[in-house]
Amino acid sequence: MNQFLVQNIATVESVVKLFCQRWVRHAGQSASGTGKPNEVVLEEPNELVLLVAQHVKQVALVLPSQSKFFLFQKKSGFPFKRGEACSSSRSSL
Repeated sequence: MNQFLVQNIATVESVVKLFCQRWVRHAGQSASGTGKPNEVVLEEPNELVLLVAQHVKQVALVLPSQSKFFLFQKKSGFPFKRGEACSSSRSSL
C-alpha cells in the first residue's frame, strides 16, 4: 500500500512536487477487500517523501475517528463516485 498524507506542495522547474508522509496499516491488520476501511497510522512523523504529482494515480480518503484514522479507497472495495461515497438509496428533498 502506498498512500500518503500531503504536507506541502511546491513547483521545481515547472514540475509539481508533493512533500508527503506515508500512511501504513495499523499493526496486525490485513488489507480489506470488503468495503470496510483500513485503520492507518502515519509511518514516521519526521520523515517526508518527495513525490512528483504527475505520478499520482488515485486518491484515497482518510477520516479521523476519536484517536484513530481510517482509510477509504476503491481498492478496499469502498464505492466512490465522482469523489463522493455512493449510496444505494437516494433521498429527495
